[in-house]
Amino acid sequence: MITLDHVSKVFRSPKDGDVVALKDIHLEIKRGEIFGIVGHSGAGKSTLLRLLNGLEKPTSGRVTVDGITISESSERELREARKKIGMIFQHFHLLWSRTVWENVAFPLELAGRSKKEIREKVDTLLERVGLTHRANAYPAQLSGGQKQRVGIARALANDPTVLLCDEATSALDPETTSSILELLKEIHRDTGITMVVITHEMSVVKRLCQSMAVMEDGKIVEQGDVEALFREPKHPVTRQFVESLITEKEESEQHSALIRIPSDRLDRLWGLLAERVKRGVTATILPDAVESDEHVALRISGPEEAVREVVEAIERGENRGVISHV
Repeated sequence: MITLDHVSKVFRSPKDGDVVALKDIHLEIKRGEIFGIVGHSGAGKSTLLRLLNGLEKPTSGRVTVDGITISESSERELREARKKIGMIFQHFHLLWSRTVWENVAFPLELAGRSKKEIREKVDTLLERVGLTHRANAYPAQLSGGQKQRVGIARALANDPTVLLCDEATSALDPETTSSILELLKEIHRDTGITMVVITHEMSVVKRLCQSMAVMEDGKIVEQGDVEALFREPKHPVTRQFVESLITEKEESEQHSALIRIPSDRLDRLWGLLAERVKRGVTATILPDAVESDEHVALRISGPEEAVREVVEAIERGENRGVISHV
């Protein structure tokens, strides 16, 4: 479906010297696959994506998308090819003077569709992304998640065979990210569209993608099945990304409670905590949280169940022990 055959990209600059953005990239993406491309800033992800839709030409090598050699196509051929390559952007790239309905209709207008076709298609797409009730709103009146849903609907307007997602969730909060990923999975399940997901967030790859490639310094350093790479990452960069996801997961599972106890009960509390330290419970004294010298304020942090046990034990011995739960 998508092939990059020994592709390199060099940006020429007589003043600052040449910049090698991609180095001998070889990549194959199967039809109907959700493929993630992961890397830090400057790894070459965005340049690779621009080669897929013909916004950049490779310095060497060949780029083929759905049977069309993008790297060798004329501008006219590229315009036709791009109708079947949808694009979702990090910062939405909506037309701010157009309504939601008009934004989705825009690529259909460019494609010369009839008014009847446009009306039916736009209405169908807005229903798919859950924005029928916001059809007449302008982008400035939408939340970030709603803007991205408009972007998704617009990207699907011409029934593309490929959907390119360029950091599509990195400008969104975690809850909104989750809903957008679920929407993309639904679209993939219903249409079988091939998706290429550019991201630096391993959580996105874990939840959405089937296969992935890891980039560093313009090269693909590791690629394969997502589950396999998460289970046994071989390259240091891949291991770093996997470890960052584990750390993120552990932090998200941390809970805390703010407690207030008499100062003379502090020794007893340390004894209580000592039994639970191995379960990840910690205590931090907060000297500014309680004004009285007769009491001490502490934040108890750790796994939810362990924190709850500590708080319940303190409450049993001191009914007024808890200030608030966080």
